[in-house]
Amino acid sequence: MKLKRLFITLPIVLIVLAVLFLIIADKVFDIDLGISFTEKRKSSVSLSLLKEVRDVFTFNTVEYIYKTVFPFDFINAGTNWQELVAKRDHEEGLSEDEINALEVYDLCTGIGIDLGPGNTDFVVVTSVVKGGFNLKGTVYENPEQVENVTRYVRVDPAENILYIKLPEPVIVDLIIDDATSGNYAYPDIGLNPEEWRALTDYISGKVEAMVIAGGILDLARKKGENFIKRILLDAGYTDIIFM
Repeated sequence: MKLKRLFITLPIVLIVLAVLFLIIADKVFDIDLGISFTEKRKSSVSLSLLKEVRDVFTFNTVEYIYKTVFPFDFINAGTNWQELVAKRDHEEGLSEDEINALEVYDLCTGIGIDLGPGNTDFVVVTSVVKGGFNLKGTVYENPEQVENVTRYVRVDPAENILYIKLPEPVIVDLIIDDATSGNYAYPDIGLNPEEWRALTDYISGKVEAMVIAGGILDLARKKGENFIKRILLDAGYTDIIFM
């Protein structure tokens, strides 16, 4: 009976001793035996950091509010609309500015704004544009499913420096205030829902292009990096480097 117990216990003891030897060889004597016990730990730390940063990205970093006066903010004063329309009808070459002007002309025609001499019809549209980070389709959306998360976040243990790769900033939201007679302080030109949608679709595209040209994404990146850096430095890292 004792001999049987010895045969059962001995392999277990040998396995434990072998594991202890591998750990000591790796940690104390710095002998590389081709077996890593730290990779899982590194990956779990990286995964945890990705999740923490993902939670921070739930806020919007930059918000712009634009008031545009349509059509006057989108056309040049003194434009000869008859000549411009005739030029298009005769299929003459049009410049980019002329193409853009005709786009406004067609929209005005469709929603009942007269661009002729003496026209005073206009619409004031308020747009709220938010720049930040959309995590959809990035490593931050489902970090658990990403292979080799250390490509996106890793720690230099010797220097206690955190390297992290952030997603690209984007326009995360663009809201057009719904003007009603109760909150619209300007003359009402009486747009129906279809006309209002056509107008706001046009203005949304123009405003988005304007705020991007004006640097909203650069500012979103800078503010996002500063916010993330402040949080992670408070967590105890010596420095944060964005890859």
